[in-house]
Amino acid sequence: MAGAPLAIAAAVAVLAVGLGGIAPVLDARTLGILGPDPGRYGQVRAVGSGAFIVATILVGFLLDRSGSAMLFAVYVPALVVTGVVSLAVPRRGTGRRHALLPGLGTFMRTPGVLLFLAGRSSPG
Repeated sequence: MAGAPLAIAAAVAVLAVGLGGIAPVLDARTLGILGPDPGRYGQVRAVGSGAFIVATILVGFLLDRSGSAMLFAVYVPALVVTGVVSLAVPRRGTGRRHALLPGLGTFMRTPGVLLFLAGRSSPG
């Protein structure tokens, strides 16, 4: 059992890496679907936030009544449904491609980024 915290930390890290890119992709896809009317993005996010709040409350009640093991019974099917729904979203090529490493280098050279990533507000 001594290795359990390390195994949990590793599993959480893998999950974070696997799910970390979902939100930016969804945001970009939403803007792509909105097309010439990106001003509606705030409305779309507001509806999504409302749905998140309702789902969180409902899952909280379910967990309160049924125990924490029920979280997996909710989370895993929700991920599967998300994957299936994502297959129905039409794909459109933008024709733009960006090289990752040069963009990452530019980002990292931005003043203050390294301090921010290190969790510091100022040198010293």
